[in-house]
Amino acid sequence: MNLVPLMASAVRLHQALPYSVFDDKGNLLLPKGAMIQSEDQRAQLLSRGSFVDKSESESYHRAFIGKLDSMVRRNVLIKQLVDTQPDDDSKSGTTSSSGRSPSRKLDIVAAWLEIEYRAPMLLSDFPREDWLSRFQKFRIEISELISRDPDGSLFVLLQALRDSSNRYSTKHALLVAVVCELTARQLNLWPDEARGVLCCAALTMNMSMMQLQDQLATQDHRPLPDQWDIVKQHPESTVEILRAAGVQDKTWLQAVALHHSTEPGPLAPRALGEQLARLIQRADIFAARMSPRATRRAMSATAAAQAIYNDETEKPDEAGGAILKALGLYPPGCFVRLKNGEVAVALARGQRANEPLVASVVSRDGLPLGEPTLRDTRIALFHTAGGVAAHDVKVLLHPLNLLNKRPAPRAC
Repeated sequence: MNLVPLMASAVRLHQALPYSVFDDKGNLLLPKGAMIQSEDQRAQLLSRGSFVDKSESESYHRAFIGKLDSMVRRNVLIKQLVDTQPDDDSKSGTTSSSGRSPSRKLDIVAAWLEIEYRAPMLLSDFPREDWLSRFQKFRIEISELISRDPDGSLFVLLQALRDSSNRYSTKHALLVAVVCELTARQLNLWPDEARGVLCCAALTMNMSMMQLQDQLATQDHRPLPDQWDIVKQHPESTVEILRAAGVQDKTWLQAVALHHSTEPGPLAPRALGEQLARLIQRADIFAARMSPRATRRAMSATAAAQAIYNDETEKPDEAGGAILKALGLYPPGCFVRLKNGEVAVALARGQRANEPLVASVVSRDGLPLGEPTLRDTRIALFHTAGGVAAHDVKVLLHPLNLLNKRPAPRAC
């Protein structure tokens, strides 16, 4: 039996386990189909070091991707996509005989949800000897998805943040990585090799505390002292994990080690690892402000932008400014109020920071529009008038239907 770590995302309250769970010696802990009845039981199972048979886990993954692709093509709601599980008797998959990843063939919505599903398994599977090569292939996959549809990528990931109760740590890491890579690409800050290292560092920055991140997102009180200790120590703890997994790139390790402790000021005089760390730090703040928690609501895009525009000394921050230049004030996936009173969702970045391509989803009277309608924000009537926090928009969106309203996506 080839055991791999149990993913937190596969353990849901009052739902049958998709596969049997074992301890590290191969002893059966819970059979397939068993149900977890309380959050305490779930936490105990995840904290004790639980494992699953790799072949059983991969069958589940193939079934998940097959069902996900079918749902996206039917334009189901984002909430249904987030909550979906494969049918128990589903055996069909989408991995071709050539071994190409499903994410290269799926629509952009399904492709990113498939990436989101696979990421926790990879980021908790580091003890294996081939972890580094598998991770690099995964990182290249992400870069290819960004190149294929940068605006669609932002849309899917920002919309996914509306629900932080499921795989929050994964969604956060993916969004930070995409924000960093798009910023580096658009502004041509570093060569291709350095951009690859930047993406690696952004994806792995919180590896030592992903389970705690998921817990804190739904916890209705401030972190306890022992939780704060893990948070404070996680950059160093993650560097240790990466070294043990075979990472020797000093820039990657330095960027992870410093991603919470870089100083304000110009980027140019710093070592490359410090430059990358500063960009990750500002992207980390932006993504966190856009995410709801049990203890606070998410900010609007404009409020999140304001949080990174100035540095710790209240002066314009170079890295934060670079992010805003790359994303605009209203990045795809966020909500915006128009001059005519409608609320719209951004679908693509525009030539100017305040002129995204949008689709109105709520009328000026506050009622959901039967069909989202494209608006040209360059026209005075539809000028952007400010960001709207996601919790203030009660409309459920059909992601693929919305993205298909755009002109052909711009690759980058």
